[in-house]
Amino acid sequence: MNPANPVRASIGMHKNTEKMHPFRLARATQRVLAKDTKDTQDILEAVMRHHYLKPSTLGLFALALVAGCSSKSNSQDDEGPGLVTEEQQLDMTNGGYDTNDTDPYFADPQVQALEVMETASADTTDMTADVASVAGATSYHVALIWGHLPPAQDATDADSAPNVMDWNGSVSVDAGAIGLKRTLQFDAHDSVLPRTDPTTVSFDSHTLPFVDGLYLKVVIPAGSSPKLHFATATLTTDIDLSQLAADGFGVDRLPDNLNGLAYAGYTDVPNCARGLMLGRWVKDRAALGRFRGVVIDGDGEALGHVRGIWGHAPKHDANLFFGKYIDTAGQFRGLLGGTYGDGSFSGVWGTRDPSNVGHLEGVYSDGYDRDDGRGVYIGRWSEACK
Repeated sequence: MNPANPVRASIGMHKNTEKMHPFRLARATQRVLAKDTKDTQDILEAVMRHHYLKPSTLGLFALALVAGCSSKSNSQDDEGPGLVTEEQQLDMTNGGYDTNDTDPYFADPQVQALEVMETASADTTDMTADVASVAGATSYHVALIWGHLPPAQDATDADSAPNVMDWNGSVSVDAGAIGLKRTLQFDAHDSVLPRTDPTTVSFDSHTLPFVDGLYLKVVIPAGSSPKLHFATATLTTDIDLSQLAADGFGVDRLPDNLNGLAYAGYTDVPNCARGLMLGRWVKDRAALGRFRGVVIDGDGEALGHVRGIWGHAPKHDANLFFGKYIDTAGQFRGLLGGTYGDGSFSGVWGTRDPSNVGHLEGVYSDGYDRDDGRGVYIGRWSEACK
């Protein structure tokens, strides 16, 4: 990986990590969409301007729903329309996805089998309540995943094999409190250690297969350092939560360029619905693949699921992704789409309401769909603020 502005940080026993700039787009996408655009909002406007997910289309969708076109569909809407190639699907408006309700999980065993955030090791009491009650405190919702996270290889057939890694360690803050909401993929060999200090969560974790992770609520008092310390046997690094709230996500990688830590997060904003999404970003072949995932709220509760396609669209000569979002009952909730490249994605988060068009951004590490969990992503979604 050759980042435009790499940040190298000395960690642990003189190990280095690479911090990826969150909104670096593939060059082809930049040429088509935004030329010199750096700002996320400009990218979203460019996506709409090029009709990849346009407000007028969303308005027509809403009218169709009001007219009653929300019954379950037996068409191929969840995989795009039939009788077209996947490359042609990428050049269609909204990737060919429709707004019909469907079965829960899209009636897809792979979506149903997605790794979920588990509550077995979560705090039984709110350890952040006292700190959060003090004026000026800031609350952050933060998801961390670590393990096999090589840089993007989506443009080629390359597929790095994972290896066993020891991630025993902790996350902590200098002041404030951490609430443990959920764990991800902690198996019989992993555990959260008994908590005695609200500023620290300690754990035993080993990866291969899959990644492990935590979903946290972190509360920082006014005037205190907003850094979240991640200190493990494999990687030690700091996450600036105030910067994370602005950027949406980030990733730190080990010098082996195979393993690392990815994270996404946000702060609560009045009258702005926000949350995270995470799941699998797998490829069928070079420059073409699919994603599936779980959409979660601030407590880690599953709101629904997404499924979509990503790849290089021949007509537009751009790397695009499109998808559909349904709730846990299978009801249509929205369409999404945008651009991806160099391990990050950014785009539009549509809803049933044509006036409520938000955005999403995140990080991915692609891989073929094997039984060891390679090919994952994590990101943040936001609806329009009221």
